[in-house]
Amino acid sequence: MPLLVKQVTSLLLVLCSLLIASCAPTPLSRQTPYPTQLASPITRQIPQQLQLTSSAWEPISFPAINTALLSSTVSLDNPSTIYACTSASRMPGVASSIALWQTRDVGQHWSSLPMPKATGTACSISLAPSLPQRVAVLITDWCSDQSSCPHNTLYFSTDSGTTWQQLSLATTVPHGATITQNEIIVADRHLYVWYSYGIRQDTSQHSLLARSDDDGLTWSRIDSHIEPHGFFLPPQIGQDELLVLSTRTLPPADPAETLLWTSHDAGSSWRLVGTIPPPADNFLLFSQPPGRAFPTPQIPLYALGAEQLPSDLYELKVLQSTNGQHWSLLPPLPVPGTSVEHPGLLQALAVTGDGDLLAFGPDPKIGLPSSLSTLPDPLPTFWLWIWNPRTSTWQVLSSPLTHPAHEGCGLCWSAQLSTGPDQSTYLYVHHWEVTNRDSSLMNSFFRVRLPSLPAAQRY
Repeated sequence: MPLLVKQVTSLLLVLCSLLIASCAPTPLSRQTPYPTQLASPITRQIPQQLQLTSSAWEPISFPAINTALLSSTVSLDNPSTIYACTSASRMPGVASSIALWQTRDVGQHWSSLPMPKATGTACSISLAPSLPQRVAVLITDWCSDQSSCPHNTLYFSTDSGTTWQQLSLATTVPHGATITQNEIIVADRHLYVWYSYGIRQDTSQHSLLARSDDDGLTWSRIDSHIEPHGFFLPPQIGQDELLVLSTRTLPPADPAETLLWTSHDAGSSWRLVGTIPPPADNFLLFSQPPGRAFPTPQIPLYALGAEQLPSDLYELKVLQSTNGQHWSLLPPLPVPGTSVEHPGLLQALAVTGDGDLLAFGPDPKIGLPSSLSTLPDPLPTFWLWIWNPRTSTWQVLSSPLTHPAHEGCGLCWSAQLSTGPDQSTYLYVHHWEVTNRDSSLMNSFFRVRLPSLPAAQRY
């Protein structure tokens, strides 16, 4: 998913789900142009070689001490280049000065970027996939005593942050509406902004998607066809600005449905591909960087269910599809204690360019205990599991991430992939949590080089 501010967005996604449960959208016709089927779960297989030999996880230093890392973004084609937003305050939700940083050597040296001074409670960064010199920074100042929150400040650069332009973030959110989430997405030719908002506490949560064709000078909505069909999250963006998203219908639609949409013209028109069956909700993952074809037998699309439950319940479920119409449930991890109800996944992280799903899970030898109440808190280690859709098998990296972390949220980790000129791909993960001692924000930043798969397993 495009980057989120961890501590705010995770809580807001949960709040959003609660709001959605009592919503009343425009009824949707029961007829859909394409049949959708949920096939039997993919046969559970235990590979002969369960572990993939891997390098150790590398910690990445923060730009400045005594600051909170609000968000980070890695260049898709240069694993050494990272942008980061920091806050002078380590207290979540407390407005303070925001600083923007850049490193070109994986955090060994950081330089401050000359962004105009700004104050806020959250910050997010977006880079264009093929033109990483196009950078947008959205600074948010969340408030609780005004009807139209948050206050947003958008900065945009076309030269990798050397110079900046402050842009207006015009929206058509109704007067008096309360914005609960927002995100900026930079593409090669356009800018996109997504909002979720509510009119009153007892009304449905709405979504809004707008596009700018002139680098933020003007904005126009591109969701008039899909918005009446339910709530949606920010779109996934592929090559040639292919847009992929799903809408979740709400009462009085019965049963509720998750509808899959695509656009091949940057949102000017939309095609209803089909229905994603339960247990999927709104969250989609596909390959990074995404290809023009969508999806393919070699590189499927993934849909997640129960991703907003606490991770340490191990209830995350994943569906995959090679055409957007027929879906299969991935099998549980091949370790002791897993089941269809508890597949063993903590959090789905990202999808590689070859279509492999990356997810955190348990120790391959220990698996899950007979009672989840006996799990250590915090969890001491995190094992990276890889689903290979071409062989229908789970494998695990030989080197775990040893970093004690609480998993009481569903989206504790954010993840990104970057592939360098030598075709080496790195996974970056950022964890946030609020300490029990003084409610301050703690976070950690790591990366690992993914092992290269044999050519026969790639396609």
